[in-house]
Amino acid sequence: MWADSMKGCMPVRVSAIYILQIPTLFSTLANLFKHLLGRRLSKRLLLLPGTNEKIVMSLSKRGIKRESLPIEIGGEVVLDQKKWIEERVQAGK
Repeated sequence: MWADSMKGCMPVRVSAIYILQIPTLFSTLANLFKHLLGRRLSKRLLLLPGTNEKIVMSLSKRGIKRESLPIEIGGEVVLDQKKWIEERVQAGK
């Protein structure tokens, strides 16, 4: 299977993959796709549909605090990609 061919190729350990604010159709397709993954990876793929408040509550039950979430879903972290890229470029010089 596809998941078996990817095993050992990436030097990371995936403890969980959260997919947030997904449309109903994608949720259905993703649940079908989960059957193609291995059992362990399938259990680690979590789909969280619903409102931002429901998502924040679900994540907080899993130990992810509101302070570490981006403001787009009701958290407190402001993400500025342009600033981050500029800082990376400056650090590389």
